[in-house]
Amino acid sequence: MVVVKATSLSSLEIDGQPGVRLELSSVGTPVIEEAEQFQDEQIYAKQLTKNVLSGLQQAGLFPKVSQPRVVLFLTMKEYEALGRPQINDLIELSFESSKIILKTLGKVTT
Repeated sequence: MVVVKATSLSSLEIDGQPGVRLELSSVGTPVIEEAEQFQDEQIYAKQLTKNVLSGLQQAGLFPKVSQPRVVLFLTMKEYEALGRPQINDLIELSFESSKIILKTLGKVTT
């Protein structure tokens, strides 16, 4: 089992029917670092910049560039059967005996 989030959603036509292209990417867990003692101002500035960018990424204001883990091309009927997931919705992927099971979990909370 793996948890992914919807990162891209676009409409398209599949076999003459309206459909959706849904990209699912891995959910990264935030890394919390302990405060360090800095002796050099340059090292302090570098670490501060890294922490600010990390905070912006976690808030969704400065998104990380990521490769999708799964890309689904669904008809509207299939998309609705999945629960019409939107951007930042969490989806659980389970792999069992030659089947992929998708379960919508809800929105990402930050």
